[in-house]
Amino acid sequence: MAFSWKQASACLGVALALALLSGPAAAQKVGRDWLTSFQYGFELKYPDKWDLIPPQEEFEQDGVIFTAEGRGLSTRVGNSTTTVKPYLLILRLEEDNDVVTRGEDEGTGGLSGRIRRESKRPAIQDLLEKKVRGILPGQGELRDFREEREDDRKIKKIEAKREEFSAFTGNFDISYTTWTIPMDDYDVCLVFSVPTQHYKKWGKTFDACAKTFRFVEREALPELKDGIYSSYEDKLAYHQAKAASMPGWQVVEVPSNRYLIVTSSEDRKFLKQLIPRIENSRNVFETDFPPSRVIDHVSIVRVCKDQDEFISFAKVGGGVGGYFSPTTTELVLYDSKNYDRNWTWVVVSHEAFHQYCHFLFDESEAHRWFDEGMGDYYGMFEFRGKKAIPQKSLGGISRLIPLKAQLRQAEKDPSSWTPLAKLIRMNHQQWQSKFHYPQSWGIIYMLRQGMLGKVSKKYWEEEWENIIPNYVHTLHTGFLEAYKEVEEERREKAASQGKELSEDDLKINRFDLTKDQKDKIWKQAISASWGTVDILDFEARWKLYIAKGIR
Repeated sequence: MAFSWKQASACLGVALALALLSGPAAAQKVGRDWLTSFQYGFELKYPDKWDLIPPQEEFEQDGVIFTAEGRGLSTRVGNSTTTVKPYLLILRLEEDNDVVTRGEDEGTGGLSGRIRRESKRPAIQDLLEKKVRGILPGQGELRDFREEREDDRKIKKIEAKREEFSAFTGNFDISYTTWTIPMDDYDVCLVFSVPTQHYKKWGKTFDACAKTFRFVEREALPELKDGIYSSYEDKLAYHQAKAASMPGWQVVEVPSNRYLIVTSSEDRKFLKQLIPRIENSRNVFETDFPPSRVIDHVSIVRVCKDQDEFISFAKVGGGVGGYFSPTTTELVLYDSKNYDRNWTWVVVSHEAFHQYCHFLFDESEAHRWFDEGMGDYYGMFEFRGKKAIPQKSLGGISRLIPLKAQLRQAEKDPSSWTPLAKLIRMNHQQWQSKFHYPQSWGIIYMLRQGMLGKVSKKYWEEEWENIIPNYVHTLHTGFLEAYKEVEEERREKAASQGKELSEDDLKINRFDLTKDQKDKIWKQAISASWGTVDILDFEARWKLYIAKGIR
């Protein structure tokens, strides 16, 4: 679930692009700092003034150890130019136990009919096209991939293989220098890439960095016994150990132990403000939606130092301000101090609400009008000490202003407006087809304010205060019942096969449900909440409230 500020932040993207185009290119030399990976048993120096980007969990599981990136280089694309960053991708090449070969008949030298399995470490040329796809921006569709050179080298006494490759990305030619170093149970491969037109300037620097490679004593990471559900102490030890291999990154504790902040920011004042923002937001969530049981899950809040680093880590475009990942339960965002730090406060509270609901409603999946509208509602909160004050805007950030503009446009062009009866029933793809954030925020704002008795009777009916409670209750109950059905089906199937189910087999969430099951639950939730409401009357009075009733 990603927070998007779309039109309101267009100037941020322009400013960023200008900064990249006008900034001086980094010197082509080896830096002084070491990237030390105790987990994988090596260290090396990387190019000067490059930024280190830790991999997302899914990439790490797929063999990515680390990436590093330099400043954008002006690169020709047809008759124009663009900026392309040089990269270092560090991979772990493990043995593939599924390599199948036919054995030789003893004494004949011929192939036998026997099939045997071998353990074989993959060659980098077999993986390079797949590994850079989705990891290194602009290198997802390589064509004419070819090997230019291969030779064995030594880094002092360490055996290594050096190779050169080239390819066409569809926009520009790209060159790679790779160094593969065998270790006991895997190979470590350094993949340096740069647009071919800049290769002569960078090739010697890449080799010089590779030649600083040396082994260090390996240290296993502390165990996360229960994965994402591990205790605060286990998660703290685990992420502190990982941070030891991430120069520039640190772990910051939060007093309530409900969160751990993993960040590359060194701005102490910012971090000191961030902690109460996320803590106060959580307190409001628990007041408005009291949990039926203690939620003791510890969420990782990953905060990148700036937007550029966030884009590189998250692999997203410039219109995304942050996101919550339901698979890793991480909140990921950045410090937007170079534009407007209020964006950071909005995103923190918005995404923290998604994370809270993930566990509050047992991983139920709500309609976007509720999910994103409620996230925006809490994102605009102002906290003064212990007071939590819902606002129409935070600093210069507002959903009310674009919502009023949409209403004015709808008077001229009714087709530009999505009727509320349609909006509240939209699936995720339909909701994303237009900029529905303002409308969704407006629905939630009036419902929440009305529940607090802060909406004039001119615009409000008392029965409307049941819309949110009825929606939430029916949604949650529906998902729990569906989970129970899936569990019973699995138990019956296992019993018929004489098998026992593990704890993992009985961990059921929304991803285990079919589209039909989800649609049924969503229809029930809408019927129980909006089904008793005259939606046309609600929309007419809601429009008046937005246009004239909000003070």
